[in-house]
Amino acid sequence: MYMTVTLIAAVSNNNVIGVKNSLPWHIPEDMKWFRMHTHGGACIMGRKTWESLPKRPLKGRLNIVLSTEPRSSTAGVIWSTSMAEALSIGKRHASATYIIGGSDVFHQALVLDTVDQMVITHVHTTINSKEMTDLILPKHRQEIWSSALKTYKKWSYHFTIYKIIK
Repeated sequence: MYMTVTLIAAVSNNNVIGVKNSLPWHIPEDMKWFRMHTHGGACIMGRKTWESLPKRPLKGRLNIVLSTEPRSSTAGVIWSTSMAEALSIGKRHASATYIIGGSDVFHQALVLDTVDQMVITHVHTTINSKEMTDLILPKHRQEIWSSALKTYKKWSYHFTIYKIIK
């Protein structure tokens, strides 16, 4: 069975995805966009991303948590010590797997050349903080869809889906 691997993230103009292990913005439509794409799939995340979730596990998805310290899996959550193992678990349980963060997990997936597409929320702001984390998007990508510009409170943003060119 073919499995699509999708990196899904919200990124600022200067490639920031988080500050102090949380999103630097609150955009309800972005959360709906995330749920719509990931529902029914397998979500691979790092331990810190797992710990940042307000309600664990993410409902309607298999949660796969990468950590160097293995833990016992529980209902809806499988712990893994490698990206290869996490992807294999995702393939056995879902037709789509999503890489949802954080920065180290995104980097591993991109370096291993496992990502087929990216679902990106471009938040039109610049974040400056000593405790920010970033995501450098691959240059070898093709835009296959983009939304109109949207706004929520002080945030302007748009959604884009990219195919990774291999």
